Amino acid sequence: MIKHRSFIAFFILIHLQFWGCSYFQTTTYPELILIEDNEQVSIRYEFAEKRIRGNVDTGNFTPEAYIVAIFHKGALDAPIVQKMFFPGDTLEFMVAENHLNASPEGNVAVLKPIGDDLQQEEVSFSYTEKDDIILPPFQLHKVPYVYEKQFIHLSDEFTDSVRLDSGGIGVAGLVEGLLFAKYPTRGSERNISSEFDSISINAIPNAKRVKLFIFSTPDEAELYIDGQLRGMTPIGILDLSIGEHEFKLLKENFAPLVKTLDIQPSKRAKVEFRMNRLNVLHFMTEEEGLKFVLDDEHEWLDKKIKLQIENGVHMLSVYKKNVLKDRVILKSDWNTRMEYSLPICQKKYDDSQVRYKTGKYVESVAILEEMLQMESCNEELSSRAQYYIGWNYSNDQFKPDEARKAYQKVIDNYPEGFKYVEYSKLKLTSYLLSDQAEAAYKAGNFTEAIALREEVIQYKRCDTELAAKNQYLTGLDYQYELNNLYKAKAAYNNVIAIHPKSGYATMAQQMLAGLKSEFAAICQKKYDDSQVRYKTGQYVVSVAILEEMLQMESCDEELSSKAQYYIGWNYANDQFKPDVARKAYQEVVDNYPEGFKYVEYSKLKLASYLLSDRAEAAYKAGNFTEAIALREEVIQYRRCDTELAAKNQYLNALDYQYPQNDMDKAQAAYNNVIAIHPKSRYATMAQQMLAGLQ
Repeated sequence: MIKHRSFIAFFILIHLQFWGCSYFQTTTYPELILIEDNEQVSIRYEFAEKRIRGNVDTGNFTPEAYIVAIFHKGALDAPIVQKMFFPGDTLEFMVAENHLNASPEGNVAVLKPIGDDLQQEEVSFSYTEKDDIILPPFQLHKVPYVYEKQFIHLSDEFTDSVRLDSGGIGVAGLVEGLLFAKYPTRGSERNISSEFDSISINAIPNAKRVKLFIFSTPDEAELYIDGQLRGMTPIGILDLSIGEHEFKLLKENFAPLVKTLDIQPSKRAKVEFRMNRLNVLHFMTEEEGLKFVLDDEHEWLDKKIKLQIENGVHMLSVYKKNVLKDRVILKSDWNTRMEYSLPICQKKYDDSQVRYKTGKYVESVAILEEMLQMESCNEELSSRAQYYIGWNYSNDQFKPDEARKAYQKVIDNYPEGFKYVEYSKLKLTSYLLSDQAEAAYKAGNFTEAIALREEVIQYKRCDTELAAKNQYLTGLDYQYELNNLYKAKAAYNNVIAIHPKSGYATMAQQMLAGLKSEFAAICQKKYDDSQVRYKTGQYVVSVAILEEMLQMESCDEELSSKAQYYIGWNYANDQFKPDVARKAYQEVVDNYPEGFKYVEYSKLKLASYLLSDRAEAAYKAGNFTEAIALREEVIQYRRCDTELAAKNQYLNALDYQYPQNDMDKAQAAYNNVIAIHPKSRYATMAQQMLAGLQ
């Protein structure tokens, strides 16, 4: 008993020494890791044999021997069986029944006599359920010859081209040149074996069930057929129906095996399954932030994990922040442990990316250059490192010449088809386009230069610094060569959007500041022109100029709000279109920032129109005193349009004259209409009313 306990303690000690104390802290992966499409089954069919017998009627001929072959009528290019016989022999073959055609007259026997110039003979025969198939007797015939120019040859009527079977394929001559006696006629080596690996069954059309003998390595595995437990292997199933069945084998410490087999008609079949061992893999790593994926299916983030893995070859993929960092071929052939660490080259690359993200661009390039000096680095990773050196030089250190050299090295040093080789080609193409644009500009072809620069900006994989440069130069071309300030402004704004950190973005901001004063001067000139037209009574023209100014994108918002306000003023007080005026004032309120002076003025205008609406509603309700009071409020309202004030004053005079019959107040009101807006139509009507009062 003491010895037994000592042995157990010694075993545990050795086990812990191998796995370490982490054995008790390891997570277990919940699924078995199996190999898909692993060929683990073989099936052999055994068929009954048919005896085929025949005889030869030699007549007066004395052949030396015969070659006899049996053909499937649907495969006349090769015999099922072929033998040599001698005169006096019984023609006899043993053929596995699945090799014969079950169709009526679906088989052909061909006899080739040797010697005595006898022609080839053939007979057709059918498959039968009986064990023996008796062939019709062969009748021998002489081959007719013709003599022509010292040569003897067969007459045309006996050539292959004219002797066709029902399938349209020449049979005569098919046996000529084939190897003799695939199976010997005499002796113990006669064809007695009928096991074939074929699954193409041509005969036994009435078979519905089959005897199936199932073996497994190792044995004593639980066997399920179509979900039903049938026993432990090895086992015989004596009445399995033909067709598809699902076979599942289970055994402890072995991978479950599931296969669907299409069982063919036969006398009996033997199925052998090979089960694959399950190994225990203790996986561990000290790396941080990695995701591991085995066979593109099973993934984990744990630094220590125990997996049950099928014996064989697996692929381990390693990701960091969803970027593939490494691939490892894992050969599992026994229980083991694996300590994983990233390749040193990958660590170098990752370190360079950390420096890059913190703005240490020079250090990042230095680390990548150091990595490229290491001899054992993966070529794909090295091409990526060289590519990002170019990226860094171009977009962060603003050294386009160094960037172009780096991209060229990727193309020169790494295989065609690598991803970063293709990316580098695109980069260099964009630089060549930029060179073409500069050449066009120097030749005075400004429109062509702009078109090429736009192509650079839109080019796939173009460096942002190169795109920013070409967009900035496009802005200069628009401003100075084509005198299109609006397109220049759009180009400068796009420079800032493309690469805010670029020196070209800083220059674009300076150009925009200069353009702002130019646009302000243009807009102010438009506004001043409208006022000149207004003062000369050209009210419609004045509004048209202001509307045109509002379509200009670069005008100052304060000036634009003022223009919109005076459009409303013009419509109300000079063109006498109060509804259009109200819409103009509303656009000021809707389209410009709160607190702008003309936004506040427009609010006052609109409030006076609302008061006028209320006065009209009171009048229609018969509340004449309330209507007069509201109209007086409109007249006194700050920023009220003079046309609206004149209208309300005129309506008050009418109320004084007719409902209230107060001629003095009516006369005073009519006089006030003329004083408020002498050019108004209401002033004209007031003068007419005053003449009537006198």
